[in-house]
Amino acid sequence: MEVNKVIDEQLDTRDRLLNTALWLFAEQGFKATSLRQITQKAGANVASVNYHFGSKKEMLNELIRRRVEPLNKRRFALLEKYRVEAAGQPIPLEKIFEAFFLPFFQSVAPYTDKDTMDLIHIIERLTEQPTLRQAVYDEHFKKLSITILEALSETLPELEPAELHWRFHFSVTLMLSSMSTRQRVGNSSKELCAPEDIEGMVARLIQFICAGFRAK
Repeated sequence: MEVNKVIDEQLDTRDRLLNTALWLFAEQGFKATSLRQITQKAGANVASVNYHFGSKKEMLNELIRRRVEPLNKRRFALLEKYRVEAAGQPIPLEKIFEAFFLPFFQSVAPYTDKDTMDLIHIIERLTEQPTLRQAVYDEHFKKLSITILEALSETLPELEPAELHWRFHFSVTLMLSSMSTRQRVGNSSKELCAPEDIEGMVARLIQFICAGFRAK
């Protein structure tokens, strides 16, 4: 696939490389994109990749890190806030998902945040490379998943571990799908549903998912 994009030459080399890698990975996939393509489009050389990142894989890690790290810090902070408020009791189910979902949706507002959409698309396409996908999950998402699952287990001790994992899997899938398709609900509802109403959408999503977690 031939891709064309104007790169902001005012950015420093590191940022130009990252921005170029983002849209090339999104357009072509991580595996199909070569370092030579990235450097040519970014107006840099291969040595600059080695200097700033060390490898193409580390470029991918940095792309994810610069978006996910601040997001996860907000999630952990909210979880801790709700744990303190619970005063020794399990965190309420709705609060667990508020901490998990709300920072995510707020981070991709407004809807035109294409960089975040591209990054999610890149991660989804890593199914073609299971080993790399697992490494990405372990580095950027595993700690959060374990923390959320532990909180859910404390709040819903009656759920078997396998059931808890399945329902958490469904909740993550719904979170990602709801974000990436929210313009569609605006169109199909003839604007009765406002995709830019992030807090309203999150509140409805939490209500829906919590009902599923509490189902017998």
